[in-house]
Amino acid sequence: MLTSTRNLAHIGTTLLRTLIAVTTLVMLTSSGTALAAQTPGVYDLIKDFGADPTGATDSTAAVQSFFNTLGSGQVGLIPQGTYSITSTINVYLKSGFRVNGLGPTTSGQTIFRWDGPSGGVVFALNQVQMSYFKDFSITSGAGTIGVCMDTDNIPPLVQISTDNRYDDISCNGSTIAGFRFSHQSTQNNELHVLTDVSVQCSGGRGLSIENCESKFNLVRNGSFSNCDEGIGVESAGSFHAWNPRFTNNTIDLHVGSPCDTIALYHAVSVGSQQLVRTDGATGAPWPILVENGDFDVSSIPAGTNGIQDLTPGPLVLKNNNFHSSKVTAASNFVVLESTFSPEGGLSSMGNIYPAGSPFQVNGQLVSVGDIFNGGGAQAPAPIVTGTILTVRP
Repeated sequence: MLTSTRNLAHIGTTLLRTLIAVTTLVMLTSSGTALAAQTPGVYDLIKDFGADPTGATDSTAAVQSFFNTLGSGQVGLIPQGTYSITSTINVYLKSGFRVNGLGPTTSGQTIFRWDGPSGGVVFALNQVQMSYFKDFSITSGAGTIGVCMDTDNIPPLVQISTDNRYDDISCNGSTIAGFRFSHQSTQNNELHVLTDVSVQCSGGRGLSIENCESKFNLVRNGSFSNCDEGIGVESAGSFHAWNPRFTNNTIDLHVGSPCDTIALYHAVSVGSQQLVRTDGATGAPWPILVENGDFDVSSIPAGTNGIQDLTPGPLVLKNNNFHSSKVTAASNFVVLESTFSPEGGLSSMGNIYPAGSPFQVNGQLVSVGDIFNGGGAQAPAPIVTGTILTVRP
């Protein structure tokens, strides 16, 4: 009996010593400011790098170290809070990592505040591919933002920027662009997916695609407001967008020269001064499709073409509702088509227009099944037969 008691006492003492040792090790380990990740492959911006979530002190160095550390297959967590950034965060030559903001209402609770020089770039991604950025906001603070997220390929090149995903990210107060692709490089910078993004501009573009090699980009549920151009494709590039919402822009969509198909599906526009403007030459007559949209044309000034098409490729308007509660704005709505290329022209099918025929055509026009609400005194648009224009996809 005495022996059993002694054995139990020895076991208890050993367990107690082990527990004290482990506790001491944890306390010592937790005291560092840039420690190894608490969970292998998962890094926390505050716990592992000492960022200040109150915004009272500069977190630029901590955020830069955070991105420098992340490798392929690893995850970076950004706790709820506001982080002051005073110079550009450069993310270079990365692949296959994920950055995720934390907070009860996603992007609005995890904020990077730009306190650097006005017109600056907050995040510059160079040769970053197959990575995921989710649930955070970028907003102007002491300085006005130029570009929230800039993705490019700047030599010397090791890999290209491609297949990145931007999910539930908001950009507030940008003067140049919310998201910008291929500003400097002509190398491939494509196949990026933007989901539930929001850009509230102070001018500039919401989404800016600037080179022919930035194509096949996808936008789902994006909103672009108070921009000079909600989405701008110039000098070249391409994208498809589902459910984009445009509010109070000078132009919702401006296309310089597409380098593949461009499409808007289920777009909504309110308060903008021009819906679509296409211009310039292109190497190939790529089609542009606008389908199933709802466009309030009440804010389009007299003398401004609501839609203006000058590209050599076809413009297809299909099953859209163009409307206005203002009689003057409705009667002034104009769709200008001035394409003389044999592959170009305007196809208008099943659209509702706010008054009589809106078409001013110097090129080719196909109008099938359109509805005009201008009354019997206005002649309907002509139905033009000939080559039926097609669009991908």
